[in-house]
Amino acid sequence: MPHDNKNGLGTPEEWLKRAKSNLAIARQPKTEDIFLEDYCVELQQAAEKALKAVLLSTDLGCQ
Repeated sequence: MPHDNKNGLGTPEEWLKRAKSNLAIARQPKTEDIFLEDYCVELQQAAEKALKAVLLSTDLGCQ
């Protein structure tokens, strides 16, 4: 992912797109080949990436 900001951490918009991607994966129908825990990992990643977007948008992520 190219970084458009000076700190090299990515933009809040980029991180929200990634969070939405994890959420979309977690919303896939359950099959016998997918462990329930794997859905939880995707949801946890979505939450972390959304939080990173918030922190970057408030400049708290740059400290």
